[in-house]
Amino acid sequence: MDNVRPGMLELFKVRYSCKSCLRAWDGYAHGFARGHLVFERGQAAAFVADDVWYGLPKGTSFSIPDLFEPLGWHLLGTCPHCHSENMRSDDLGHSPREFVPCEVVGADSFEKLGETWRLTRDARRRLE
Repeated sequence: MDNVRPGMLELFKVRYSCKSCLRAWDGYAHGFARGHLVFERGQAAAFVADDVWYGLPKGTSFSIPDLFEPLGWHLLGTCPHCHSENMRSDDLGHSPREFVPCEVVGADSFEKLGETWRLTRDARRRLE
């Protein structure tokens, strides 16, 4: 992908407003057509490609956002305050782009302990 470089991800800089909690903030939007997950914390991003599941055992299912939120990350497209998806943002076609520091998270960043999936110790260290 052209907008992913080692340690950097190109995102749209947008102004969001949440229709649920009425807060407004400047943040990022990814604009991907595929189902990639992009998380934001401050001026940094974490990227999980939509094909991450192919690197995990068949039938694996867990909520990736649930592993990121305790570390202060929120999924782009959700409000960082109330986690609502009921938001308004600038038109991406008119929004500037910028490269932001990014941690790419792959299948090797997840491990199963008993019946629970979690981030590996190394992944948690990189994301904290």
